[in-house]
Amino acid sequence: MLARTAKGGFDALAYAGLRAGAPVLKDLLGPSSQLAALGLVTEQPVADALTRAAAGQPTAQGALHPVVAAEVWLRQHTAARAAWWEEVGGRVAAA
Repeated sequence: MLARTAKGGFDALAYAGLRAGAPVLKDLLGPSSQLAALGLVTEQPVADALTRAAAGQPTAQGALHPVVAAEVWLRQHTAARAAWWEEVGGRVAAA
């Protein structure tokens, strides 16, 4: 066990997930992408990467996954109700 030089590869699982989720991901990162609206990503290269990944072709997953995570976070952040913080009895509370 100490002679092991690498962990198992998970590429097949990652590509299977990208293939299964391609329609949802393309919709998430397509014309309605908030990241694209902010100029943080360009829609076509992201769509091309998703198409390659769904086909099982080599893809820069290290770049694709953070884009998906950032888009989901941004949508959740903008959809959340407004909150404010105030000090209550020496503690900070959210309302």
